[in-house]
Amino acid sequence: QYEVARLSGAPFEMGTDDLLILCILFGWLGFLAIHKEAIFPHSPLNWPIGIFFAIALLSLAPLVATKSSHTFSVVALHLLKWFEYVIIYFVTVRVVRDWKKVEAFLYLSLISCAVVTIVQIYMMLTKQYKVVVYTPEGLLFSSIPGFESNGILGAYYVFFVGFVLALIANSTSYLRQGLLLGYASLLSFCLFFTFSRAAYIGLVATMIVIAVRSSKVRFRVPLIVFMVAIIALVFFLKPVMTRILMTVQPSATGAPTLEMSAMERLINWRNAFSIFVENPFSLVAGIGFWGSRFHGTFGFSTPHNYYLALLVETGILGLGVFCWLLKRIIHNTLKLRLQAQGNLFSESLSIGYLAGLVGLLTHAFFGETFESFRILGPFWFLTGLVMAAITIQRQEEMQRQVGDVGEPKEPVVEPALAGTHTKQFHKRFFQ
Repeated sequence: QYEVARLSGAPFEMGTDDLLILCILFGWLGFLAIHKEAIFPHSPLNWPIGIFFAIALLSLAPLVATKSSHTFSVVALHLLKWFEYVIIYFVTVRVVRDWKKVEAFLYLSLISCAVVTIVQIYMMLTKQYKVVVYTPEGLLFSSIPGFESNGILGAYYVFFVGFVLALIANSTSYLRQGLLLGYASLLSFCLFFTFSRAAYIGLVATMIVIAVRSSKVRFRVPLIVFMVAIIALVFFLKPVMTRILMTVQPSATGAPTLEMSAMERLINWRNAFSIFVENPFSLVAGIGFWGSRFHGTFGFSTPHNYYLALLVETGILGLGVFCWLLKRIIHNTLKLRLQAQGNLFSESLSIGYLAGLVGLLTHAFFGETFESFRILGPFWFLTGLVMAAITIQRQEEMQRQVGDVGEPKEPVVEPALAGTHTKQFHKRFFQ
């Protein structure tokens, strides 16, 4: 990371990830020029993304009137960097056009997450600490380069746990189930050592979605094993248990009360709501995209609630469009699940993404989840994979309908029972 601006001691950085995305962008523009295609591919999320960006741009007007030009420049750069990561979504939707690429990119994402866990474990063993977490019994330490806080690292793990559990649910190989179960346990171990209580809650939400949405009875056994492993981790790792139990403490009178960190969050939420009520631009623009960091009420920080931050910074319109975007994403993810038609990978992708997304949305109640570029990167990439999978599925359905009209009907055979003749029929008419 390289510092390109500084305001009140707070740096605005750009790094090698930005250079990589710019290279991808130029390659994408070259691809479009060669194939004579539109810049933005058609997808269900185009309108929500475009309108949200327009509202965020409009919300910068109050910052121009009330803050310095330096502040406006830093916030505008932040908004530009946000859109830079959205480009990942459009590139993915455009270039991923078959199931092999979808599957390959999903597993490469899981490998990338595994590398992060290895780095974290290495830094724990070598005691290269960076993040300090306070407990009544002393200090807990957590560290990983490139992540802003222990909460963001925990949210990153929560997102990928959903995919791993969904792949376990639909795997037909006991060996693969065992390997994935070990990987899920590794993720949960590293997640607990982030000491992020918001991530713990997000993990619970993720597992609930997996248990509810999975239709495979055989998944109950590995799910139970995974939950038992998590419970064992909690009770055998004393620092994790200390971090969880410190949230509610007895006061001088004996009544239960929240510890200081949790109490400060409640104060920030109340202050954020007060700013929203008192701001004359609350309906249209708010105080400006990313403007809560420069408001002074929270220091150079946020309300530690992404939804309240959106409400304060972009107004009711901004929060409403963000909810519209989420509605579109969830609706299309469920559509992919319902139209899987025996495609176990498609079902795993949809359920895993939905579970991970619910985990992130739960985490966002307690942190600035979707402001972090370490979350936006995998989020927009995997969202693009889901939308690309929907397009692939739709094209297969159209080919199937053309085949049904042009050829005599064949007896329907379930994929799990399909033999050689069915495979030949599938290859001839569907592929």
